[in-house]
This record gives sequence, structure tokens and C-alpha cells, in this order.
Amino acid sequence: MNFGMVAVPDAVYDLCTGIQATIFRENVVLVSYSMFLPYLLLVFQTMLRAAQDVDLERLGASLAAFQEGVAAQHQMPAAGEPAACASG
Repeated sequence: MNFGMVAVPDAVYDLCTGIQATIFRENVVLVSYSMFLPYLLLVFQTMLRAAQDVDLERLGASLAAFQEGVAAQHQMPAAGEPAACASG
């Protein structure tokens, strides 16, 4: 099961009701920031229930990669804010 997930600010999500069916046909799910973690946990729970043989090492690596991605997102400047520059 391959799909993509796009998380957007809640206000943007509220404006995207017309496009959700279109992007779903392309195997992309649109979720708001406030629903991202609950949705992701639901996906993991569903996958774990459906899986007969869970590769715990692979699951751990996927969760670690996800955690690194979330940390990287928190380090990015918000829209409209200047990026930090290294002085040298």
C-alpha cells in the first residue's frame, strides 16, 4: 500500500475540501497539522493489525526517520521569517 501524506496548516486544510477527492485518487492524503499525529497513529495501528509478521527493526528505523523529519521541520523557519544565516 503506497500513498503520500501532506500535512498543511489547519486554516489551509479548511480551504481544501474541493481538492481532497482528486488527490485521494492519486493516493495522496491531505491532513491538517492538528490531525497529523492521530492520523499517523491510526495508519500504524491499522498496518500492525493487518501485518502477520512485523519486522520490528524496520518499523523502528521508519519511526526514527519520521522523528528526524519532524525535528527538521521544527528547525525550519516559519513562512515569512528570515532564515538564520551563518556568519563567517
